[in-house]
Amino acid sequence: MRRNVDHIGEQKGPRKPVTTEQSHSPVTRIREAVEAGIDETGFFETVARAADKAGCELLFEVPGALFATPDTRAAAISCGEHTSIGEVFILYNRDNGVIRVLTGDEVPEEVTRFVRSYAAVLVCLQESNRSRRIH
Repeated sequence: MRRNVDHIGEQKGPRKPVTTEQSHSPVTRIREAVEAGIDETGFFETVARAADKAGCELLFEVPGALFATPDTRAAAISCGEHTSIGEVFILYNRDNGVIRVLTGDEVPEEVTRFVRSYAAVLVCLQESNRSRRIH
């Protein structure tokens, strides 16, 4: 049985029809990709596939404590500059199996700033490593 997981993570009844615009949204595609559920060992792989299917990029796993839920696994996805969405966060509660898909404006601003800053550091490190290999 498939779960209907929405952006606030609650399991709902029958799926509501979505508009054509909503069905093409990266958040909708991510939500659909994780809807079947995530088990503990496949969290990161499932989130990576969801990001890929939505045309987005998995950034990295984020500490659940940033969302005030230390027992939660979380990951950040970047939907890039081609959308107004920015970052999407997938939260997976290990205890009850609830999956939450949140956009950047649905999480504390500090979380979004942290993710953007950390992503920028990773880009700088990657560029630094490339320049060392060239010289």
